[in-house]
Amino acid sequence: MKIKVTSTVRSTDLQIEEVAAQPNWKRQSFTNVFTGEMEGSSKFFFDLVQPTETSGHYVGYELYTGKIHDKEGSFLIQHVGHFTPERGAIDIWKVVPGTGIADFENLRGEGTFSPTQEENMPLEMEFELA
Repeated sequence: MKIKVTSTVRSTDLQIEEVAAQPNWKRQSFTNVFTGEMEGSSKFFFDLVQPTETSGHYVGYELYTGKIHDKEGSFLIQHVGHFTPERGAIDIWKVVPGTGIADFENLRGEGTFSPTQEENMPLEMEFELA
């Protein structure tokens, strides 16, 4: 099923921690709120390596809890992404197999999107319940 959602970053709980041995490496976390065909929230934890002010790479996990249509539960999403001034940003995501709870026990999904600096970001996501 392909769904349309809006992801809103709650910047009030943004946490950034520098990793001591490497000034270009930061750990970040924040909360997303999803509205649309996906109603719920997530906590996103990721490591960011930013060699320049305008380019970087990140890997992380997002724990989503809420509903997709009439199904309810939670699951983990793995993110791998990068950004450069020339190419913009790309995020490759997938549901981590075996992490679905309740109605999402057999959930699968993967895709890409282009993150923005906007607080409200429209997304199209595709999931499959086996």
